[in-house]
Amino acid sequence: MGEMSIQHEMVSRALDTLARILQQIENGEYYTLEQVTDSAIKKFEYSLEMFWKFLKSYLQEVLLIDVKQIYSPRSVFKASVQAAILLPEELKTCINMVEDRNRTAHAYQEVMAEKVFKNIPTHFEFMRSVLERLNSKMKE
Repeated sequence: MGEMSIQHEMVSRALDTLARILQQIENGEYYTLEQVTDSAIKKFEYSLEMFWKFLKSYLQEVLLIDVKQIYSPRSVFKASVQAAILLPEELKTCINMVEDRNRTAHAYQEVMAEKVFKNIPTHFEFMRSVLERLNSKMKE
């Protein structure tokens, strides 16, 4: 489980950095809202990247699923539902996260960034809860 353990550590660290910026926002500890918004969006983008790659590693290393045809975040999330890693109703949350990431990555617009920024705390809580749920399964 070497690669998956590395992926788990990477997604945990990414979510920790996202947690810190969200805490700073909550506490009003930032220079300008624009700076903190941009920072939170960037941290969300790489947290999501680490999250879906960890799920892919989990599918491959723990559940021994052939992931050769599973190459995108959406396909990983769908495979995770089929493998009962994610609940069917959680797929919509995952797709929303990918759509938010795409909105910020392909065309930066201030209004769009604000909409995505408002969704980040929910996305964070979801990724953290899935990671904790899988962490407990890995320890069983």
